[in-house]
Amino acid sequence: GKAESAWHLDPNADESKKGFLLNHLITEELPIKTMNGTFRVSNSDPITGQAGWYDVRVKLSPAGSSEDMDTWPTAQAKEVPGMLFSSSYVNKSSNE
Repeated sequence: GKAESAWHLDPNADESKKGFLLNHLITEELPIKTMNGTFRVSNSDPITGQAGWYDVRVKLSPAGSSEDMDTWPTAQAKEVPGMLFSSSYVNKSSNE
């Protein structure tokens, strides 16, 4: 899934409505149990700092008929300084 208007997608593109991100479900720290108690360590590669997605298990289930069909959470796209064309410009021109 991609955020609405990311990569200059149309706001109604399937990529922004039917995809999903799991970042908000993945904790940044993992519990480690030792003889001296439980400690929390970073859920990332110790050299690069990249998140440890390789060890995540996810259970997916279909949304109920009364549940919202849009992905969650949503966020408003922000203009990036230095971009030649803004997402609002691209979306506006694609509707003409």
